Amino acid sequence: MRLIRHILLLLTLSTAVAAIPGMALASDIYTVRNVPVDVSAGSALEARNVAQLNGQRAALATLLRRLTPPEDWAQLPQPDDISVQRAVRGFQVASEKASTTRYIAKLHVSFHPDAIRRLLRGRGIAYAETQAKPAVLLAVYDSPGQGRLLWEDANVWRKAFASVDLTNNLAPVTLPLGDAQDIEVSASQALSGDAPSLMSLARRYGAEGVAVAYATQSGNNVSVKITQIGSSGGTQTLTASGSGADARSALEAAAADTIAKLDAQWKQAIIVRGGAAGQIFVSASFATLAEWEQLRTRLASSPLVQDMQVRGISASGADIRVSYRGSPDKLALVLAQQNVELTQRGGGWWLRLPQAPPQPVPMLQP
Repeated sequence: MRLIRHILLLLTLSTAVAAIPGMALASDIYTVRNVPVDVSAGSALEARNVAQLNGQRAALATLLRRLTPPEDWAQLPQPDDISVQRAVRGFQVASEKASTTRYIAKLHVSFHPDAIRRLLRGRGIAYAETQAKPAVLLAVYDSPGQGRLLWEDANVWRKAFASVDLTNNLAPVTLPLGDAQDIEVSASQALSGDAPSLMSLARRYGAEGVAVAYATQSGNNVSVKITQIGSSGGTQTLTASGSGADARSALEAAAADTIAKLDAQWKQAIIVRGGAAGQIFVSASFATLAEWEQLRTRLASSPLVQDMQVRGISASGADIRVSYRGSPDKLALVLAQQNVELTQRGGGWWLRLPQAPPQPVPMLQP
């Protein structure tokens, strides 16, 4: 009876969150997509209820790993069922099949950011909340007998990424369409790091860079070399791998590991661990009141900014004292993902939107 009452309570909570309309699913790091569930029970209703709870718990575990570095995963919290339910903002059923005793589905689960932050802060675990600007992902497959494939239909490596969430990660990527304009970039150009061609492709998709994932397969094992080419011309290299019961599952595991490695690298770049807040004085420049409002809002919403005070302002600029966590370089990197430039020049720090004029401006004292 105790178990039945518990399930009924969870069903009530599940029904409440599932009814939330318009739950955002795109570009939301607090949403986990395509969580598989498969439960058999005494009835279809019981199987569905247990499956949905299991799916939400699995989604929470995925989200906590998404936001934190791998070295901290052993210390992640293990909340009880009620705490999991309270953290859920809403969920949608992407696909489902049911019999009289079995329920199979895939769920999209969205969580309350504040609830997740409390869970991680309660364990003293550092976490990241800033998404990197998307990169274009080129999946090049070394196919025995067919050579290196990129856009061809026979590229099973490219198809493997259909099983992975590419959007809601901390380092999101975009798979290009492979249309007539895209295929002007060849597999050889991708592997050689032909920056002009690759960055032209990136600009077409509004991306800041390209990640070339080159996969080689031996039976049910896949090795991946990931080369990242940025707009500045610099490159970085990572490795990933995957194995499975068959060739397809090995490719899907390698695709998931590729995205995980890109995420882990980004988290390493932006996560701040403890330490006292720093402080810098920043000169902001802007052309219009609307630009100033964008600068102020984006600066205030940065996860690393703890406080900001406007010390002087004119029609085209402002002096701001900024208290922040981490280093100025990390702050500049995080702000860059919000299209805000923080640069050091002439012994001072300057803040602007990319199109804003950078020249010094006179200040009016408050």
